[in-house]
Amino acid sequence: MVINISYLSTDGSRLDTARATGKEEKSLVKILWMDIISYSDWTTCDKVACPTFESIGWLVHQDDKEIKIATTLDRNDGLGENGGDPTYYGITAFPSGCVLECLPLHSYPS
Repeated sequence: MVINISYLSTDGSRLDTARATGKEEKSLVKILWMDIISYSDWTTCDKVACPTFESIGWLVHQDDKEIKIATTLDRNDGLGENGGDPTYYGITAFPSGCVLECLPLHSYPS
């Protein structure tokens, strides 16, 4: 399954890059995803189902293999990790095949 969630900001820059540069915006998204589950007991097939979850964050990367969101934005690069530019942390990577949908919620300037 491939989900195309490439967005462009108002100035034409991409929203799905892996690093903030101060000139790009990241889109706030809700990811609906399915997880793997396993039972090693006597549970029968009809009682086993993959759970679905929702996660919210800034879309920081997307390609054919995975989608990454960040849950924390340090607008001032307080840790000095990104040359003073806004920096995204709390990264969650989802295999594209586990993502059921990706819905944009709102965009914030970096």
